[in-house]
Amino acid sequence: MPAVRRLGNRIYAFILSLLSNRPVPDTASGMRVIRREALARLYPLPDGLHFTPAMSARALTDERLKLVEIPMPYEERVGDSKLHVLRDGVRFLRTIFEMTLMWRPAKLFFFAAIVCLSLMTLLAMHPIEMWLRLGRLEEDMIYRLLFCALLGAFGVISMSAGLVSRLIHDLLDDKPRQLTFLGVVLDRFYSFTGLAAQAAVAVPMLLWLVGPGIWTRITEGHVYVHWSRVVLAGLIAFALGQTFFTILIANILRFHVGRRSTIIQPASRRRQAAASAALNIPIPPPHEPIELPEAQSTSP
Repeated sequence: MPAVRRLGNRIYAFILSLLSNRPVPDTASGMRVIRREALARLYPLPDGLHFTPAMSARALTDERLKLVEIPMPYEERVGDSKLHVLRDGVRFLRTIFEMTLMWRPAKLFFFAAIVCLSLMTLLAMHPIEMWLRLGRLEEDMIYRLLFCALLGAFGVISMSAGLVSRLIHDLLDDKPRQLTFLGVVLDRFYSFTGLAAQAAVAVPMLLWLVGPGIWTRITEGHVYVHWSRVVLAGLIAFALGQTFFTILIANILRFHVGRRSTIIQPASRRRQAAASAALNIPIPPPHEPIELPEAQSTSP
């Protein structure tokens, strides 16, 4: 394999391993053996050379699919390859992110939220240091703080999108996945208990930031508040409102996810009972194994 393709394969393998939390050394190998029962979970898959990274991404983003890699030495192929390094490389990368977005949306959205909030914190460190040291901000810092507010808004929206997309996926999936650590954190954050904890911190901050300005507006008809306080208060209020509406949407989805599970379980139970009656096998209570009757031997 040429050096540039080997490098690209390792980069794609690193990205996919990072997104799926499952190590994989090769994402583009075409030598594959697939169990028939796994095909229903793998489809749909694209046509073309990006078929193999799409299959790898699909298998790695579903913990119910087992992927085993066996080292296989091979020689360089004779002839010209149909693979175009730039065009197909971009297609491979796009395919990996598309498959991850379809099957692990919360991870991508949460990663985007971390990037936005981390960059916001980094850019806000100097204004915060100046405020704590001098008690004031320079006028030209308004652009930096407005950009920080924009990043903070994108971060909050990304977290909300991650939770909602995961609940939609659970609603459409016959067997919802077990919650990961990230899912547990998002569920606790986007709950009314989490909202109460956030409000207990946010409301006093809002009163401290813009309360004096609101009071002077009511009593004197003027506002004597620095613009930095208004920018920060707007970001906090937006985040609180976004969390509230996300909780409402999430609770609707949680209700239907729970309702769907209660409908699917009795239906599968009825199908099991019908199959057991046809085979003359007694159906066991839930969560107990089925004991098949012993086969009777017949003498010739």
